[in-house]
Amino acid sequence: MFSFLLVIPMSAQKRKPAVKRPLRTTVARPTKIKFRYELQSDGTFDKDGETDYYVLNFGNKSAHQLYMDVLSHIASMYKHPEYVTTKVANRSIIVNGHKEHVAFYTDRDGYATAVSYDYRIELQFKNGKIRVNAPEIVEIQTDNGKWTETYNYDEDRQYYLPPLLVARYILKEKDATEEINEHINSLLYALVYGMPSNEW
Repeated sequence: MFSFLLVIPMSAQKRKPAVKRPLRTTVARPTKIKFRYELQSDGTFDKDGETDYYVLNFGNKSAHQLYMDVLSHIASMYKHPEYVTTKVANRSIIVNGHKEHVAFYTDRDGYATAVSYDYRIELQFKNGKIRVNAPEIVEIQTDNGKWTETYNYDEDRQYYLPPLLVARYILKEKDATEEINEHINSLLYALVYGMPSNEW
């Protein structure tokens, strides 16, 4: 009897085809910026002397998505958002709000005076971008416990005389100025990015 040794070369064995796995893609999250507007002596806000607005990049988000995100943030921040917003769908949102007792200063007669104000903020939308224009103070109210005064801008965006004096008094007190700057910059951050998770 003869015995045969069957040798099968390795190359003759069938190999399973390689499975193609999809490449992992990482989506870069937009960098959140800190707003740095500062109150000026004429009651306006300025940030760096070059431009009075920010343009924020949001990658591939559409103008509609960004518009809806900001509307969602506004809804969480204001009791009646429909009363404080003027909207052009997917293009712009104007917020007309009020901040009570945002800061305090000492007036000419030595009274501790509370400052409240009405503000206007405009945000514009394009695909992947939000433009945040410099906020505006529309009206200032002061209250020293004895009397309350209200000051408005005229049509040329110039203060009537008393508010200019108010702004100068406020600017003399570092704490009051910082409180106003902190409020407006925090407000802009919350409108664009939403309230911090620990503040709901």
